[in-house]
Amino acid sequence: MREILTLIVGAVLIVLSNGNLSAQEKAKTEITSFKQKDHTILFTLTSSKPLIFADNRYVLYIGKTAFVRSEVPGVENNRTISFLITEQEFNSLSEGANMYFSYGDLDIDNMDIESYAAGSIKCWSMGKFSSALLTK
Repeated sequence: MREILTLIVGAVLIVLSNGNLSAQEKAKTEITSFKQKDHTILFTLTSSKPLIFADNRYVLYIGKTAFVRSEVPGVENNRTISFLITEQEFNSLSEGANMYFSYGDLDIDNMDIESYAAGSIKCWSMGKFSSALLTK
Protein backbone atom coordinates (compact mmCIF):
# COMPACT_ATOMS: atom_id res chain seq x y z
CA MET A 1 0.00 0.00 0.00
CA ARG A 2 2.82 2.40 0.88
CA GLU A 3 4.47 1.78 -2.52
CA ILE A 4 1.23 2.59 -4.34
CA LEU A 5 0.80 5.83 -2.37
CA THR A 6 4.41 6.83 -3.18
CA LEU A 7 3.79 6.08 -6.85
CA ILE A 8 0.60 8.17 -6.91
CA VAL A 9 2.28 11.14 -5.17
CA GLY A 10 5.20 10.95 -7.64
CA ALA A 11 2.81 10.89 -10.61
CA VAL A 12 0.88 13.89 -9.27
CA LEU A 13 4.13 15.85 -8.83
CA ILE A 14 5.19 15.10 -12.40
CA VAL A 15 1.79 16.17 -13.77
CA LEU A 16 1.79 19.40 -11.73
CA SER A 17 5.31 20.28 -12.89
CA ASN A 18 4.46 19.64 -16.56
CA GLY A 19 7.33 17.16 -16.64
CA ASN A 20 9.88 19.86 -15.84
CA LEU A 21 11.68 19.03 -12.64
CA SER A 22 14.99 20.73 -13.41
CA ALA A 23 16.60 22.72 -10.62
CA GLN A 24 17.46 25.64 -12.89
CA GLU A 25 15.99 26.98 -16.08
CA LYS A 26 18.22 28.65 -18.61
CA ALA A 27 18.09 32.44 -18.62
CA LYS A 28 17.06 34.16 -21.82
CA THR A 29 19.92 36.32 -23.04
CA GLU A 30 19.77 38.79 -25.91
CA ILE A 31 21.85 41.43 -27.64
CA THR A 32 20.46 44.78 -26.50
CA SER A 33 22.91 47.15 -28.15
CA PHE A 34 25.99 47.24 -30.32
CA LYS A 35 27.39 50.78 -30.24
CA GLN A 36 30.63 52.55 -31.00
CA LYS A 37 32.04 54.89 -28.36
CA ASP A 38 35.23 56.59 -29.55
CA HIS A 39 37.51 53.74 -30.72
CA THR A 40 35.72 51.05 -28.73
CA ILE A 41 32.67 48.99 -29.64
CA LEU A 42 30.34 48.18 -26.74
CA PHE A 43 28.57 44.88 -27.33
CA THR A 44 25.83 44.78 -24.68
CA LEU A 45 23.91 41.69 -23.60
CA THR A 46 20.98 41.50 -21.19
CA SER A 47 19.83 38.43 -19.29
CA SER A 48 16.39 37.55 -17.93
CA LYS A 49 18.12 36.41 -14.73
CA PRO A 50 20.85 38.09 -12.68
CA LEU A 51 24.36 37.44 -13.97
CA ILE A 52 26.75 35.73 -11.57
CA PHE A 53 29.98 37.61 -10.93
CA ALA A 54 31.94 35.14 -8.84
CA ASP A 55 34.86 32.76 -9.45
CA ASN A 56 34.46 32.67 -13.22
CA ARG A 57 34.18 35.21 -16.01
CA TYR A 58 31.85 35.79 -18.90
CA VAL A 59 33.22 35.37 -22.42
CA LEU A 60 31.81 36.55 -25.73
CA TYR A 61 32.88 34.42 -28.70
CA ILE A 62 32.54 35.77 -32.22
CA GLY A 63 33.85 33.13 -34.57
CA LYS A 64 37.10 31.87 -33.03
CA THR A 65 37.79 35.15 -31.20
CA ALA A 66 37.14 35.32 -27.45
CA PHE A 67 36.39 38.66 -25.80
CA VAL A 68 36.74 38.95 -22.03
CA ARG A 69 37.17 42.70 -21.40
CA SER A 70 33.80 43.80 -20.11
CA GLU A 71 32.03 46.24 -17.87
CA VAL A 72 28.82 46.10 -15.89
CA PRO A 73 26.58 49.07 -15.10
CA GLY A 74 26.67 48.43 -11.35
CA VAL A 75 25.30 46.29 -8.56
CA GLU A 76 21.74 47.51 -9.10
CA ASN A 77 21.76 46.24 -12.70
CA ASN A 78 23.22 42.74 -12.55
CA ARG A 79 21.45 41.55 -15.70
CA THR A 80 23.54 43.54 -18.19
CA ILE A 81 27.13 43.19 -19.39
CA SER A 82 28.98 45.12 -22.11
CA PHE A 83 31.98 43.62 -23.85
CA LEU A 84 34.65 46.08 -25.01
CA ILE A 85 35.90 45.41 -28.54
CA THR A 86 38.56 47.58 -30.19
CA GLU A 87 38.01 48.91 -33.71
CA GLN A 88 40.89 46.73 -34.92
CA GLU A 89 39.32 43.60 -33.38
CA PHE A 90 35.92 44.57 -34.78
CA ASN A 91 37.31 45.07 -38.29
CA SER A 92 38.91 41.61 -38.23
CA LEU A 93 35.62 39.79 -37.46
CA SER A 94 34.02 37.72 -40.22
CA GLU A 95 30.50 38.45 -41.38
CA GLY A 96 28.20 35.55 -40.52
CA ALA A 97 30.47 34.18 -37.77
CA ASN A 98 28.65 32.36 -34.97
CA MET A 99 28.36 34.26 -31.69
CA TYR A 100 28.21 32.66 -28.25
CA PHE A 101 28.07 34.03 -24.71
CA SER A 102 29.37 31.79 -21.94
CA TYR A 103 30.04 31.73 -18.23
CA GLY A 104 33.62 30.50 -18.26
CA ASP A 105 36.13 29.69 -20.96
CA LEU A 106 35.29 27.09 -23.59
CA ASP A 107 37.57 24.97 -25.75
CA ILE A 108 35.77 26.04 -28.92
CA ASP A 109 38.33 24.37 -31.19
CA ASN A 110 37.61 20.93 -29.75
CA MET A 111 33.90 20.92 -29.04
CA ASP A 112 30.52 21.20 -30.73
CA ILE A 113 29.68 24.55 -29.19
CA GLU A 114 26.21 24.72 -30.78
CA SER A 115 25.18 21.47 -29.09
CA TYR A 116 26.80 22.57 -25.85
CA ALA A 117 24.93 25.90 -25.91
CA ALA A 118 21.64 24.12 -26.57
CA GLY A 119 22.01 21.93 -23.48
CA SER A 120 23.93 24.10 -21.03
CA ILE A 121 22.62 26.74 -18.64
CA LYS A 122 26.05 28.45 -18.89
CA CYS A 123 26.27 29.05 -22.65
CA TRP A 124 24.01 30.86 -25.11
CA SER A 125 23.99 30.97 -28.90
CA MET A 126 23.63 34.63 -29.92
CA GLY A 127 23.14 34.13 -33.67
CA LYS A 128 25.37 35.31 -36.49
CA PHE A 129 27.67 38.31 -36.46
CA SER A 130 26.88 41.20 -38.77
CA SER A 131 28.69 44.53 -38.80
CA ALA A 132 25.29 46.03 -39.70
CA LEU A 133 24.32 45.56 -36.04
CA LEU A 134 26.66 48.42 -35.11
CA THR A 135 25.11 51.82 -34.39
CA LYS A 136 27.16 54.94 -33.83
